[in-house]
Amino acid sequence: MTTDAATPGESILSKMRFAPEQEKIDNLMGTFELEPILAHFEREGGVKSIRDGILSNHLKLTPTMAPRLSAVLGSVCERLKYSAPIDLFVAENSNINAFAVYSMDNTPHIIVLTSRLIERMTDDEIRFVLGHEIGHLFFKHYRMQMVPMAFGKDSDGDSKVPSLLSRRLDIWQRLAELSADRAGFVAAGGRLDSVVSSFFKIASGLGPEHLLFDISAFLEQLDELKQLERRDTLCDFSHPSIPIRVRSLQLYRDAGGQDATVEQLSQVDQEVSDLAKLMERKPSDPEEFHKLNYVLAGGVLVGHSDDNGLGERELGCLIEMILPLASDPEESIASITTVAQAEQMLAESAAWMKENTGEIRYTAFKYLCIIAVVESMTPAEEQLLHRIAEMTGIPRRAADEIIHEVITQFAAKKTAPSSSIQRLK
Repeated sequence: MTTDAATPGESILSKMRFAPEQEKIDNLMGTFELEPILAHFEREGGVKSIRDGILSNHLKLTPTMAPRLSAVLGSVCERLKYSAPIDLFVAENSNINAFAVYSMDNTPHIIVLTSRLIERMTDDEIRFVLGHEIGHLFFKHYRMQMVPMAFGKDSDGDSKVPSLLSRRLDIWQRLAELSADRAGFVAAGGRLDSVVSSFFKIASGLGPEHLLFDISAFLEQLDELKQLERRDTLCDFSHPSIPIRVRSLQLYRDAGGQDATVEQLSQVDQEVSDLAKLMERKPSDPEEFHKLNYVLAGGVLVGHSDDNGLGERELGCLIEMILPLASDPEESIASITTVAQAEQMLAESAAWMKENTGEIRYTAFKYLCIIAVVESMTPAEEQLLHRIAEMTGIPRRAADEIIHEVITQFAAKKTAPSSSIQRLK
């Protein structure tokens, strides 16, 4: 097994890691029991095909062939005290990009730079890129990136990754870039101007002959992002918005960078976490806001109306329903801590939907009926549903028809024959 770094390097790289990113990995591994899944995928050589593809299609850069890049890589490893061997490759590509592949055996790790990146970037800018990729390698980010491959795809070609896990992986991916950025910042000698010029070139493909690299331009753009009413597009990016990355590194630098104390890093991590939330999904107009709160509060109340709390199937059903509107459904559900809080949320959103929506309130009410039926509807749940229907302006007869429709659908699923039943002799 390849060693990632000597002890001095471990102290440098481990200390600079963005703590919430590490916490997110630990939570994902525990909540979704990913360790055996990933370990099996690794044993079966799941990453080997990626390495083989690089060896087959890209050019390996030796010190003799590329002395400049080899020297730059050597200086980066020295600054980061990173001792694991790395092979550099170049890929013919018009985009400015780079990526790393972690070695699962005794072969060197791989970092691939595109030809355009090599042409357009200065040595200090390349140091940032190489340091960033070494950060990914050292923090073993490849393990979370393997999750979709480890789960595989179904017969329709769709990923088997559970939707909640997929959402949390998206959030983690953006945090992982912030961790790796710190390694790149230190590799570039703590020069924010080199980092910013790298980001300018990655974002635009243009060099200094066309643009003046100005940190304030990114920070002004960040202020605009904070004012956006709709951030839906930001939530779909695998990387954080560049203005967020620049501001995060500026905060890290101002706290002392690699020399920052634990207390200083903790404060920076909190500020950066607040910035990262700009990339998370949240309702962007009143209709979405009240639909989320209606289903969220109503679903929690339905689940607790039998005094047993949300059952496993009720919780899973509620998570799936609010997933399109909430960045982390479980966090949203956990934020409701009292019946009074849930009742107030429900009353406010039901009143708004009664006055401002038509068909949508019937759909939202049906969601609550599904939650009630998924573990067999109790009289208390049915009584609560009738009360919610009245609050929402849904006539009693219409509410009963929706309840009956949902009950019938679930009964049909329970009685449907299965060809997959196996009986042992």
